[in-house]
Amino acid sequence: MNRVQKLMKERALYIEARALRAGAIAGVSSMAIALAYYLGSGANLVEITGEASMARASIYLAIAINFVLFAVMYRRGIRWRHENLKLPLPKRWVFWRDTLTLSFAHNVLLFAVLALVAYGMDHAFIGLAFDPYTASLVVGVVVGISTYVMLPAASNVTIEQIVAVLGTILVGGVFVAMLTNGQADWWQVHFSYLGMAQSEAARAFNFTLIFSGLVILSLTETIVNTLAPALNKHHTEMKMRVIKGAFIFIAFALAGVGLFPYVEGTINATLHNWSATALVIGFLFLIGTLKWTSPDLSAEFFTLSYVLAGSLVVCAVLFGKVGYLNLTAFELLSFSICFAWLMLYLRNLALLTEDA
Repeated sequence: MNRVQKLMKERALYIEARALRAGAIAGVSSMAIALAYYLGSGANLVEITGEASMARASIYLAIAINFVLFAVMYRRGIRWRHENLKLPLPKRWVFWRDTLTLSFAHNVLLFAVLALVAYGMDHAFIGLAFDPYTASLVVGVVVGISTYVMLPAASNVTIEQIVAVLGTILVGGVFVAMLTNGQADWWQVHFSYLGMAQSEAARAFNFTLIFSGLVILSLTETIVNTLAPALNKHHTEMKMRVIKGAFIFIAFALAGVGLFPYVEGTINATLHNWSATALVIGFLFLIGTLKWTSPDLSAEFFTLSYVLAGSLVVCAVLFGKVGYLNLTAFELLSFSICFAWLMLYLRNLALLTEDA
């Protein structure tokens, strides 16, 4: 066992011990807080969902505790890798931006999971209610388990993990906007209708795009700080700068799509279209420079990348020249192709480090 493997094993044992301890403390503390709240409010029975419910107390306490703990453990993990594995430390303001962004992103997913579990339990056990003591115990168990699961994820954030979080938030946010926009025939207008002022889900849709841009910025720093040192024999500093620049460009373009909701006849419509066009250009640029920036990727991946790039061009022709695709279909297909390729690219790029 070499030095790095020994360090990583010791780190894993340390993280497991901290996660168990933090989970126990968070669980007991949450149980006490929930019990005080239920007794103080005079509740005789506590339902699964509702105003003063087990679900609401569990979600509020889990999010409040894990937002802080995730941020603390993420920063400690980055500093540990900097000190022990000689990986570069981000600039102070970048460090804080990524810490808050990733903590918020992971807790958004935690919120979604807990809300879905509560919804399922409420429909599986209709009418079920507990006394304040039993309900408080349930809250403590939920918060304790949530904390135990979140801490290891915060201590060793990986590229694959950020990609999974990005994909879940982006796809989930868009689907929520589709389902809650309040107009069944929204797709007959265009995909960007989901972010327009007339749409009830506009804020959720636009926030999803803006926040996803921030997650990509965090992903960019993670790529540079973790992959670049391991890929020295594959990449020059200039190539890594090109990759980083392209990701930053894509991040701002994606955020711009949400920052400037499409409103016909206004400057917002122009800026929205420019942002959407820039997003596609950013992906085409990454694919076009692939042979130079990432020459050690597999031949199969190069072939797939060029096929997807060609598909983007074909979609543009079928929409703009032929009129076969409407605007919604064009936007949806382009969006899907771009982010499917992004997920595959990052996965394949990370695989290059395994034998480095």
